[in-house]
Amino acid sequence: MIANIIAVAIIVFWAGFVVLSVLKKKRRERKNGIPAGCYSCKSFQSGMCKLHCEERK
Repeated sequence: MIANIIAVAIIVFWAGFVVLSVLKKKRRERKNGIPAGCYSCKSFQSGMCKLHCEERK
């Protein structure tokens, strides 16, 4: 019984963490106008992304 309660609490905590991280990425995307996936792209990090780096100059 206690193990079930602990398992449910862990699952709820994990799901909440995932939802909050997705919302944070979406908020960042809306604020900057740059998709959240671009921040991990090597060409974006080096300033060579033709979609976003040239528009901002």
